[in-house]
Amino acid sequence: MGGIYSFLHFMVRVWLRFFFRKKMVALKENFPDSGPVIIAANHQNSFLDAILIASSLKRKLNYLGRADVFRNKIADKLLRSIGLMPIYRFRDGFGDIKKNNQVFENCKELLNQAEVILIFPEGNHSMKWHLRPLQKGLARIAQIYLEQKEEVAPLTIVPCGLQFDRHNAFSSRVLINFGTSFQLKKTDAQVDHRIFLNNTMQKINHHLSPLILNIPEENYFLNTEKWLQNRKIYDDLTIQLEEDQKLVDALVAGQEINSDQQKKSLPIISFFSAFFSLIFNFIPWLSMYLFIKLKVKDPVFIPSLYFSFSLILIPLFYLLISFTIYVYFDNIVYSLTGLFFMFFTLYFSGKAWDYVLNKR
Repeated sequence: MGGIYSFLHFMVRVWLRFFFRKKMVALKENFPDSGPVIIAANHQNSFLDAILIASSLKRKLNYLGRADVFRNKIADKLLRSIGLMPIYRFRDGFGDIKKNNQVFENCKELLNQAEVILIFPEGNHSMKWHLRPLQKGLARIAQIYLEQKEEVAPLTIVPCGLQFDRHNAFSSRVLINFGTSFQLKKTDAQVDHRIFLNNTMQKINHHLSPLILNIPEENYFLNTEKWLQNRKIYDDLTIQLEEDQKLVDALVAGQEINSDQQKKSLPIISFFSAFFSLIFNFIPWLSMYLFIKLKVKDPVFIPSLYFSFSLILIPLFYLLISFTIYVYFDNIVYSLTGLFFMFFTLYFSGKAWDYVLNKR
């Protein structure tokens, strides 16, 4: 891994423990430790999705991202340094769409170097609990790689489902659910172009769909509301997903649901943690809230921006307070104790926030 990527990888892994109440990684098999790999993931939470997947793996990832975020020269340089490549859409202009040919060639070269590429085949993001129709860009990249004249290593496709308890709340829970991989070989691409693309995307859909909750588009909001009202909470997020899907299937089938869900008592440590966390974090959280409310139009970006800003602002704010304590008392023990206490209250405040919001 490069220096910038390794540093960000470490920082993100640490901060995710504070941002999410629980982050669970489920692997049905060991992730390939070598060879060319494409990860096919659902996309519900903007660039936070890529952050979650990258933080769960030891191998460095390369990504495809929206081209419009590369327009700033500084952003362009930074994003490319951590493995992000622009992908152009019709809204970016017909002329820019042709640039995707070079992007696909770059992906081919990365796969030739046995790299890992993360792709969101839905092509856009949405805060809905279901898998949307898949675009064929991933299959096209696989085809370009396999159709080379030279012999190439088999391409491994790893499906990954991201399942959020809530998309837009601090201290939610998230399951990073890696499914069973499959390989594409050179002989697989020696068929009609359209047949290969369709077969590949059908395979991906078949492997990816069971890894997340799928609430059908028909009566989506009604069934979602009923699901949230009647779901039981499990500590193991893989069991949570299985039980949630059974409940949704029953709701879609029109079955009557008798919920015996009981509220859990609030641990006293979580209550006091939430109280002090509110006091300590009021200034940075208010600053982030006001900025995002004024500047951000697409709500799907909000959780990702909260994570990114909090990763920088809250530790800096804590260090500033800790330094102020040191200057005032001239005592390093007081300073470090204050720093520890602030992180402690932030870490244990998750259950209390969910209790207050009544959305667990």
